[in-house]
Amino acid sequence: MSTPTDRKVTPLELLRMREESWGSRLSPIRIGLVAEDVTTTTAHSEQALRWLGGLWHRQGPGSTLLRRFPAVHVLTTTRVATDHYAAKYWPQLCERAGIPKDPYVQHDWGTAYIHNLRQLGLPTFDDVEDRGSRFVGPILMHSGVPTYCLPDLFRLARDRRRMMPGLTPEAFVDWARERARQDRLRHIDKPVQRFLRYGGEFAVDVVDRVFELLDVVSAGGTGDDVELPPRFRAAAVALRDDGESLSAPSGTAGEFLPVAPRRAALMLDPYGRGPFVRLPSIPDADEGQVVWVVGADAEEERVPSLALMPGYREPTPQVDVPVNRPVRQLTARLEGSTVLDLTIPVVDNDRPLLVFDEEGVQMGLGSPLRRGAVWVLHPWTHPLEAPAPDKVMTRAALPPGWDGWELVLLDLDGVQQLRLTDGQTVEVQARAVPRFHMPEPFAGARTMSGDAIFAHLPQIELPDLGDDGPGWSVSLVDHTGAVVVRQDVSSEADCARVWASAPRTLCGEVHLRIRGPWGRTASRRLTVVQGLTVDSDPAWRRMTGQGLTPAVLTLSASPGIRVSTHRLELDTRQVRRVVTVSTGPEKLPLVVEPAHMSVSHLTPTKTGRESVTALTLQTEAVLDDPGVLVVDTGAQASPVLHVRGSRGFLQTVDPSATTGGSTNYRFALAQITDTLRAEQQLRLSLDREGTLTVAHVRPGRLFSTISVNDSKLLLAGAPSIEGLTAICYRATAPWTSAQVLPVTDGTAELPESLVGVGPLLVHVRVEDPWVPEPVPAWPVVAQWVEQPGHLDSGPEHEVLLSAFLAGEAHLDGYDGEFAPVWVAYDRLWQLGLGDRSHSVDEELRGLLVSTPGKSTAALAEATIEPERVPQLLARTGLVAAPLSDESLDRVPVRQANVLPLTFLGAWSGGDDTVDALTGVTGEVARDVAGGTDPLAGVGGFDQTADVLARMSPTDRHRIYRTAGIVPTGLLDKDSRVLAAESVLAERDGRHLSWLRINAGRLTAELRRTFLALGEGQAVAAMDARRHPTKPHGWRAIPEWSIGMAMACRLAAHREVTLPVVTSGLRALKDLSTACPRLVTIDLVLAELLVRDDLTRKAAP
Repeated sequence: MSTPTDRKVTPLELLRMREESWGSRLSPIRIGLVAEDVTTTTAHSEQALRWLGGLWHRQGPGSTLLRRFPAVHVLTTTRVATDHYAAKYWPQLCERAGIPKDPYVQHDWGTAYIHNLRQLGLPTFDDVEDRGSRFVGPILMHSGVPTYCLPDLFRLARDRRRMMPGLTPEAFVDWARERARQDRLRHIDKPVQRFLRYGGEFAVDVVDRVFELLDVVSAGGTGDDVELPPRFRAAAVALRDDGESLSAPSGTAGEFLPVAPRRAALMLDPYGRGPFVRLPSIPDADEGQVVWVVGADAEEERVPSLALMPGYREPTPQVDVPVNRPVRQLTARLEGSTVLDLTIPVVDNDRPLLVFDEEGVQMGLGSPLRRGAVWVLHPWTHPLEAPAPDKVMTRAALPPGWDGWELVLLDLDGVQQLRLTDGQTVEVQARAVPRFHMPEPFAGARTMSGDAIFAHLPQIELPDLGDDGPGWSVSLVDHTGAVVVRQDVSSEADCARVWASAPRTLCGEVHLRIRGPWGRTASRRLTVVQGLTVDSDPAWRRMTGQGLTPAVLTLSASPGIRVSTHRLELDTRQVRRVVTVSTGPEKLPLVVEPAHMSVSHLTPTKTGRESVTALTLQTEAVLDDPGVLVVDTGAQASPVLHVRGSRGFLQTVDPSATTGGSTNYRFALAQITDTLRAEQQLRLSLDREGTLTVAHVRPGRLFSTISVNDSKLLLAGAPSIEGLTAICYRATAPWTSAQVLPVTDGTAELPESLVGVGPLLVHVRVEDPWVPEPVPAWPVVAQWVEQPGHLDSGPEHEVLLSAFLAGEAHLDGYDGEFAPVWVAYDRLWQLGLGDRSHSVDEELRGLLVSTPGKSTAALAEATIEPERVPQLLARTGLVAAPLSDESLDRVPVRQANVLPLTFLGAWSGGDDTVDALTGVTGEVARDVAGGTDPLAGVGGFDQTADVLARMSPTDRHRIYRTAGIVPTGLLDKDSRVLAAESVLAERDGRHLSWLRINAGRLTAELRRTFLALGEGQAVAAMDARRHPTKPHGWRAIPEWSIGMAMACRLAAHREVTLPVVTSGLRALKDLSTACPRLVTIDLVLAELLVRDDLTRKAAP
């Protein structure tokens, strides 16, 4: 007879025991996803699954059994996905649960799984939208990427990190999410796509751990210390042992300490410049200086970095470029480099919302925002529903170009989401996460990358989750990637002890991590120089008129950290100095810049850099676009702007209200324009006597004549102004870079490279030595200076081309690069050719059209301003020339070359090329390339245009601003609207006079041509733009533009001559001059539509 102790446990009893035990393991306090549980053994999980399956099968479909054991059901069901998923899930579940494969399994087990997740308080991932993934989607999400799919995740992370050095987990997940949304990660297993697209903070956390794992394993480690389940480590080690490289780019090294590679970043100065882009420091730069070419919409400017140690090869400091107005993106390329070409998204037209943390670092919107204070920037047309009045901490003023936008500081503690009134939302992290409480950074020192420097490690605040809360792991990784400290903690006191155990000689960039349940990681990179002190006497430097008050700096650091100098003297002309600190042979360069007074000038089109000497503003520019003068006093004050002229003191200007304790005071210069018109020259000071001058306003004329004599540039009538500068351009070699010459007492010494090279174009301006202005690629206003000769050194083809422009050679047999030919052709009418202009034009044009493919490819690489490209293609006739597709993957995509690249078939290139193209054109281009233009009617005129035409340009711009219309992607809706607006603005100008009169007739001719050719697609494109009642005059110009573009591209692809094209090229050139964006848009649209249509017709 059996005894009670001999009785076997029934399956139902075992499930109750497992439920009681496993329920605590799946507590939402202890885990984020089910995959985090590594305590439950595989044997116990599979045993429980078989018993659960057997009982469910005996009770039959519709049984509620699975809901009686939520922890057991969720854990065992997820383990099947984790360990056994291989492209299919339900067959694997049925096999391991011992149940038949019938339709009831998915319904019963799937609905119970969702129900049980809610019972356990775990995320249900209701937003997973994949077809057929209603149940399997959440199951696979909780697996945190099945083991079968881990190699795909590792390779995707590795490849992207190699392509984008300095890539953060947040940026990687944002990129992958968008690619998955577009179904453009087809080579990646579906569970990986799904996890990255919908995983939010869980995906970011897991990717952060995966990055660390790949770094450790690629360095030869096992990854045992990385807080991931063992299967992650096993998969990574297996890939490495099979010969796969998992490494990502390391930081720069050499004489200086390694730092993590930096990416260009959008940042915010809430009390000064507003939004700006920080371009990265460049290691080992010649002379310690580089020049960035930065583009916004159709405009480009050259932005130099400051040389902190001239004459040395050194890392350049970061370059901060103000974003003057809302734009879709900025591009930046390093002049002279074909490698570093950056694209920085700014405003997403589908979600016009920018969020920054308190330090001004942009926060991604793909994952829930962390709690705490954030800056929110949004347009008035998309008002923000403030969570509660007490959550609005302050508002800040924006630069004039951001008129129509609001900048507000919000406290997100206790807030569930940010919502715009149009219904768009951004979630706020629901679960409490650890926080770093940062010490005050040094106000007077930063790294070469512009990062703050801290003398101490931050305090850590752990969420209060009760006695059953999770364990946390705290780690500190130094600049070499070595783990300095890694310990488990359960309280903030433990964290303090961890920091106390760290070395006292931390010097360089460190990476701090606090890890707990998935989705609750806190991570922070910062630069620490322990014990660093920088004392300045005086603590704040005042402007003197000649610079700043001199200062003496005293520097020190903790024992064991060497400082290159303990005492620095800054004279009136020195704003900052570089010092180095080190604990070994490698040095960390620091930029030391004590607090000081500064002044800058902001307009809707330009955000000037801060200067420490009085600005020089041009009278004509201030009268045309006054803007605001921003004075940073460095301390709370009550400044008043005093205006002085030839008659002494004239008026005062009070600042606008400041916010949030800001020391930036803004003075609206529109208040002085009447005085300026009367006086023409003013001095703006912060005192009535004029001793503290912050700006001079002077007429722009800085000389009477300029001549060359004995290798000297002589400027007659030039005033003795500090910073007077002559920028010289070679008229016989317009493709070469300008040279900047200082002018002293009306004379500038010409370098040998400018002597005897033919006439010069000279632009004169006053340069602020503390804030160098970008050097234009070509001058808008310049003085012609005669000089004999031409270029006599450099590449042979450039010397020949220069001699041709000087009238001393012919281009017969020219076989050199075509990029300089394009530049010369573009600037032809500014080269002083006189009677030779037309013959030179014909010869250059003949050279370019002789090899249309080669010359169009060269146009894609030439330094031509974007708005000039369509006119050049129309002038040469290449806009309708047959071309063969060219492989130009090596050419970075920019606003300036998207048109020639499109003509050359770039849209048939690889994913990265198409991505770059859509970065310029907008995602709608993918639809157009597929044969459908969903915005075909946008850009045409109707009765609304008649109303707008009666308004002044100022009133029209006010309407567009109120409507929130900003240039976005080239083919996006707002860009087309603004392109059509350019027709309104230019309709009475000389360039459109002939076309305005003949537009009705020309559109009729185009229609007849298309109908005769059977090109219904072209007729439909014109119909979409047709004015409903008055299809003639200026109202027909947008219709003619798209029709002419379609005709040109049909002629090119069919390799035929169309009379409507031949007769219309002159009008197209004129339209390209007056409305270049309209023509560019229409030519890109036409090429994509015609290419798709012909491809379809040619298909069998």
